[in-house]
Amino acid sequence: MKIYYLHHLPFPWGRAHDVHIIKTVYYLALSGIETILLAPIKKGFNFKRLLTYYGLGPPPSSLRLIPMPTLRKEGVLRITFNTLYDFVLYLWFLKTKKNLHRERAVLLLSERRLVRVARICAQRQPVVFEIHGLSYFKTGEPDSREKDALDKISLGLVTTQALKKLMEKIYVPSSPLIHLPLASDPVDTSSYTGPKNPPLIVYVGQLYSTQGVEILIKALPYIKKGRLVIIGGRKEQIEGLRKLTLEVGEAERVTFLGYRPHGETKRYLLSADLLVLPALAEGKQPYVAHQKLYEYLSVGRPIIASDLPSIREEIADGEALLFTPGDPEALAEAANKVLLQPELARELALRAFLRAKRFDWPARTRKLIHILEETLHV
Repeated sequence: MKIYYLHHLPFPWGRAHDVHIIKTVYYLALSGIETILLAPIKKGFNFKRLLTYYGLGPPPSSLRLIPMPTLRKEGVLRITFNTLYDFVLYLWFLKTKKNLHRERAVLLLSERRLVRVARICAQRQPVVFEIHGLSYFKTGEPDSREKDALDKISLGLVTTQALKKLMEKIYVPSSPLIHLPLASDPVDTSSYTGPKNPPLIVYVGQLYSTQGVEILIKALPYIKKGRLVIIGGRKEQIEGLRKLTLEVGEAERVTFLGYRPHGETKRYLLSADLLVLPALAEGKQPYVAHQKLYEYLSVGRPIIASDLPSIREEIADGEALLFTPGDPEALAEAANKVLLQPELARELALRAFLRAKRFDWPARTRKLIHILEETLHV
């Protein structure tokens, strides 16, 4: 079997989804599958440096990057980056057409807009769509383009059971959907000894409204001790939240670090006494997998998270404390339980780490390969 992974945004793009794609192709190649990533790469990066940036080792011999062009130009011609990527991708597959027919090849992608292009390039080869979200969440209505994409693919990989059930209900797709959870890299480190004084509370991720970071800040007056570090977000989002810390009188307890490289983020996670996932029960949050939860689990530190269907299915009892989404006082109550009870904090940390070992990247990769072989007969 040979995997072609298509992605039209340049690496590194600064999203958790980038990490997912890089690790997917890396671990597929480590397992012995010939894997080719067809994607743009930002100036100043080669493939080896890109893997190092994401905390990975040298490229396995069975992994290749085919750099794709990147372009955004406004004006009379209105040439877009996407158009150029699509065209060059088509030419590349046209050149390799004869070899493609002889291979047990699979085209893998995780952006809906690439389904149409992949189907043209692949011809008879299977196209597999990793589905992490839906435009349905923005409009509240089924999207004909989404339905069309689902009918063109050979297989859909869905990260949560909640999302799978929703898609089956609103789209009744003709192609099979199979549940494949996300993954993490458990960090082999010393066991957690309990909260420091003062304890460190950490949030990592994007800062748009449904992530619930405003609720976390509003909970601070009720959290008896600790300082909060927030990693991620754009400048204008950070400024809005900084104003909120002043309004609630907690500015001195909060540090905004903005976006940080993967390695630096991991160090903050390991230093944390409490990791918070405050997603709201709105939009896509109750349905999609939360990459940050897997990253949190991987470092073996206490976690509190919103009680959402997509989160409940990713953890078991005793691996995190859940609180009512959108309720600052409920969030604070969960935080205080952890920060004021060292024994509970240590137990949550240990259970989180043990859970992460069940969702590591080698295990996910083995399951992915099995699904492809069994479903597509490649």
